[in-house]
Amino acid sequence: MLDPWRGASVLPLWAWGQLADAIGLARATRLVVCVSVLLQQLGVCAVLRAQRKPLLLALLGLPLAYANLFYLGLVPALLSLGLAFLSIAWLMRPRRARVAQLWLLAISCALPLTHPLGLLLVLAFALFTLLASRRPRRQTLGALWPLTPLLPGALYWARAALHADGVAAFDWPGLTQRIM
Repeated sequence: MLDPWRGASVLPLWAWGQLADAIGLARATRLVVCVSVLLQQLGVCAVLRAQRKPLLLALLGLPLAYANLFYLGLVPALLSLGLAFLSIAWLMRPRRARVAQLWLLAISCALPLTHPLGLLLVLAFALFTLLASRRPRRQTLGALWPLTPLLPGALYWARAALHADGVAAFDWPGLTQRIM
C-alpha cells in the first residue's frame, strides 16, 4: 500500500509493479534499473546535443550513472535525474515548437511523481534561466509555462520532507553533535 503523504515516487514503483506482474520480479527489476540508467545517459546526450557539443562528452556522465543513487537502489531518483536532463535539453533549444512544449509539459507532469532530485534540478535551471535571460522577464516566463506542474509538485515534496519520519526525516544536528 502506497502512502502518498510520505512520498510520491509512484510512477517508477507503479511501472515496476506492472512489469513484475507481466514478466516476473527479477526481470522487471533488471529492466527498470537498465531503463533508469539508460535514460540518465540519454538525458546527458540530449543536453549535449542542445548545446551543439560532441556526444562523446557524454562519457563524462558515466560516473553519474553508477554513483551512489545506483548502489543505494534509488531507482526513482535515477529516473528523475534522466527526466530532468531531458527537460533541461528541451528548455535549452532556441526555438521550441508546439510539439516540444507539449513534450516538456508531459515530462513536467511525470517528474513530480518520480523523485524530488530531478524536480529541484529543473526548477533550479529554470530559475537561473530566468535570472540570466536578456529577454524581458514576461517573455522568458512565457517560455517556461510548460514547467507549471513542477510548482505544486515542489510544494508537495516540501510538505512530505517537513513531515517525514524515520530514515526519511530531515535531521539537522547541533554543532556539538556534528563535532562529535
